Amino acid sequence: MVLETIKGRLNTPSEEPKNTEECIIPLSEYRDVLLEVGNSIELGGYNPVSQIVGFLLSEDPTHVANYGNARNLIGKIDRDALLEDMVKYYLTKTQDDNNK
Repeated sequence: MVLETIKGRLNTPSEEPKNTEECIIPLSEYRDVLLEVGNSIELGGYNPVSQIVGFLLSEDPTHVANYGNARNLIGKIDRDALLEDMVKYYLTKTQDDNNK
């Protein structure tokens, strides 16, 4: 399972990445990571959308609750790559919807 693989690679101390070279999760696995982070945040009693957006705007993992290793996981994501992929998806999806 993808999430088990990610967890296995992240069993290092909870040190926040200082640059994109330390972001070790490939873009193809970001969806699974975001789902796991969102579930952990929600289980902790917090709003996952608000906390993930806070991270995306600031690139500061402390915007994400530490419940269920969510902060460590989100800190392994390259925020710029994720935002770029999200915008590409949105523009493609919007264009596809407009052509229907």
